[in-house]
Amino acid sequence: MNSQQAAKAADALHTVWKAGGTLAALPADATPATVDDGYAVQDALIERLGKKTDGWKLAHSAPAALQKNGLTNPPLGRVLEGTLAEDGATLPRKNFRLPRLEAEIAFKLAKDMPARAEPYTKADAAAAVASTTGSMMPRGSARLSSSRAATRSMASANRARPTWNIGSMITGT
Repeated sequence: MNSQQAAKAADALHTVWKAGGTLAALPADATPATVDDGYAVQDALIERLGKKTDGWKLAHSAPAALQKNGLTNPPLGRVLEGTLAEDGATLPRKNFRLPRLEAEIAFKLAKDMPARAEPYTKADAAAAVASTTGSMMPRGSARLSSSRAATRSMASANRARPTWNIGSMITGT
């Protein structure tokens, strides 16, 4: 995928994010062929949205889900500024095609875990966690229809979630 194709896909996604609709598929000549292509589109989309990254979302983290989707690593999406709804918030109905909730676990890190040559261990990850909470991800808010999109396209749509609901953080060990 070249930068013009990534820009075309990002433009289509940006339009839908701003208007609040759902895109059935990315343009045929701008559909990511790989997950890395999807991340190139995601980067271009985030640039167009002009929002900073407040956190990250991992998907398909169970080994069976990774295998089913032909992945070796969980695909990432950014949790963008302005997309976190505090506990008890009311979310606008217009943001959802088929409203439903998915339970999640959210972790707030005390320190960054930058990319490095050697993989992080479970102990490294546990040591980096400052707090945790239950979280609800409103489903049906996708900007790209996941029923028709391959994982590589969902990566381009930033895991396609414009809203997250976060409960009260719990600290301690």
